Amino acid sequence: MQVWVHGRQYPELTGDYWDDNWLRVTIQFHNNNSDFILKNEPAIHLGDLYQLHFECEELKEGKKESVEVEFTEPYLQFKFDFKPKRAEFRLILEIPTVEKHEYTLAVSKNDLKLLLTQLDNVFTTCPLIGNLKIFGTDGAGD
Repeated sequence: MQVWVHGRQYPELTGDYWDDNWLRVTIQFHNNNSDFILKNEPAIHLGDLYQLHFECEELKEGKKESVEVEFTEPYLQFKFDFKPKRAEFRLILEIPTVEKHEYTLAVSKNDLKLLLTQLDNVFTTCPLIGNLKIFGTDGAGD
C-alpha cells in the first residue's frame, strides 16, 4: 500500500478544526486479487491520523496486541494484529453502495516503526489546526 499526502484540502486556513485538517491524498493498493486507487481526494482527516499514531504507539510499546481505527472518510478501517507468531495488518476500504475492498498483509514491528515515522513527517508538514478531540470524545473541534 502506498499513500501520498498532497496537502490540505483548503490551503487558506481559517482556524476551524474540521475544515482545515482534511488532507488531499492518493491511496494505492495492489494485491493478487484486486487493485484500488483513490486519486488526489480530500479523504483523510488529521485527527484520524493522530488516532492511528496513538494506537500504533500502544502496539509498539506492547500495551496492546491489536488495534482498530475507523477513519471518518472514505470509510477506511485499519486493523493491526500483533499476536504471537502472527503479525498482520488488515485494511478495509469501503465506499457505501459502491465498492468494498479488504486486504490482509503480513507486517513486522519494523513496518510499524516506519509507519510511525511517516506519520510524524505528515504532522511536521501539515500540523494540526485547532484542538485535537479524539480517544473517546465527541470528535468536535474548536
